[in-house]
Amino acid sequence: MLIDYQMAYEGGDGYLGLLEFDLTNGQINAQTASPWVVSKPQETLTSYDQPFLEGPQQQYSIAIDFAERFAGFSSDFGTGTTPDEPSLTQRAREILLTGFDGPDPIDTELPGDERDYVEALGTVAHWRFNGMDGVVDAGIVVPDVAGDNDLRRVDPTTTNAVGAEWADVTIESEDVHGFSSDGAAVCFADSSGSRYSYLTTAPDAAINDVDLTDGYTIETFVKLDANWDASQNGWSKALVRTGNRSQTNMPPSQWDYTASPTALGISNLREFQYSTLSNDATKGDRVNWSGEIMTDSWSHVAIVNDPETQTTTMYVDGAPVLRNAVDAVGMTWNEGMPWILGADWVDNAARNGWNGCIGETRVIDRATTPDEWLTQRADLEGLTISSAPTGMLPAGTESGDFSGTGLPGADVRITAPSVPATAATAVAPKMAADPVTTVDENGRWTLTLTGLAAGSYEAQITQALGSRMAAPVSARFEIAAEATPPPTDPGSGNGNGSEPGTGSGAGSDGHAEGTLPATGLDQAFWTTMLALGSALLVAGGVIAVRARRRLRG
Repeated sequence: MLIDYQMAYEGGDGYLGLLEFDLTNGQINAQTASPWVVSKPQETLTSYDQPFLEGPQQQYSIAIDFAERFAGFSSDFGTGTTPDEPSLTQRAREILLTGFDGPDPIDTELPGDERDYVEALGTVAHWRFNGMDGVVDAGIVVPDVAGDNDLRRVDPTTTNAVGAEWADVTIESEDVHGFSSDGAAVCFADSSGSRYSYLTTAPDAAINDVDLTDGYTIETFVKLDANWDASQNGWSKALVRTGNRSQTNMPPSQWDYTASPTALGISNLREFQYSTLSNDATKGDRVNWSGEIMTDSWSHVAIVNDPETQTTTMYVDGAPVLRNAVDAVGMTWNEGMPWILGADWVDNAARNGWNGCIGETRVIDRATTPDEWLTQRADLEGLTISSAPTGMLPAGTESGDFSGTGLPGADVRITAPSVPATAATAVAPKMAADPVTTVDENGRWTLTLTGLAAGSYEAQITQALGSRMAAPVSARFEIAAEATPPPTDPGSGNGNGSEPGTGSGAGSDGHAEGTLPATGLDQAFWTTMLALGSALLVAGGVIAVRARRRLRG
């Protein structure tokens, strides 16, 4: 049995293999525990700091007949003397867990779509791959969504690469890091020390000479190919700020003296290595090392140079690595030299290609904290309504205008307003032709709801980025019903012209010959019949009289 965690987080996090030999029940109970994790200050704990590891081959039981197993040298070997002795495995757990609160829960959410990330102040470049698929050839441009530092593929025939082809580099969207909102990545196949391909910024790109002497943050998502091989792919690089250290103030060194000033790659032991020259190149390079990285598995890497603490810290999936750089402020660079993805740069030329994939990558000109990283989600909670229908609206109102503020670029939609069943005259409203709008660059939005009728409404306005939505904000209003005229009683008037009546006066609406009997027919019917009777009087009195008699009886 081999237990070896020294390449894991923080050099193994103090994990021990605990074995309990249960002679009574014929079992060997194994578990992996750390007395160091439970002793760490609460504020330093990460999701990797677990007091017990409970995965496969970390916690298990083996059935064994001890008497049979040891009969060859101890024929009288028996079971335990106390059948009801409590479990020592459980006792070990109780000892370690007493008073231990554990790391704070992880609240990272999956992105709703490609827009769902935190935009960071001071972003120098942000390369994204969404919207592209297939081979990266000479016509493909990988955009810098933060500026003008786009990436292009270097024609493999113009390099010293052996056997490299256009088909070696593709953009794929089926397998990416779950917390990258970009949803795509560039993948380099069949790479080795001599076969390589890479993407590069233009010779005149602004980022080539960006000044990062006051600190910086570099983020990327990377994956090693399942066929990664140490002899072919060890010491390859994913991201490089090209140049030549020997042309800086760095003192001669046995290692990497003609390599680029800054590079992120993988060692032959599958450790992430970040090597850079700080502002003072005479101090030599400053190096960060991770623990062992698994192949065919995505990692988010964030490298933060903080001038206040004079440190460079590498974070892998949110956890700081154990071996970080100190006495390091800023970055030295060679003027006019591009940044590249997918290969190393040594002796003024590319070499040693990255065998795997690289996701969206961002460079920021200051130190950041995890709440600003690409693994975090945009803030959707700031939706406001500054104008909306309120109170009782006049009868006949058929639409309502809404406006407010929100996250620039987010979608705002009005979900179905509720119409209480008691509003008998109301009809379910229909949405406008386009019930969704996008918050403009100034943080403003407007929407119109149409197809309204009399009734009470509670409109639900929601801000969203794809599948991720914030809690809705409500706007309540009512629309008055149309006034219904009172029913008319033809037999109650007095013939004074204001109503149909029984008197002998000749009003405009009265009748000189008394009343028409109430029959349950509406006023329009009687008006029509009277008009018909007048016409018949012109044609012949007999018919007119008969018609009136019929009306009476």
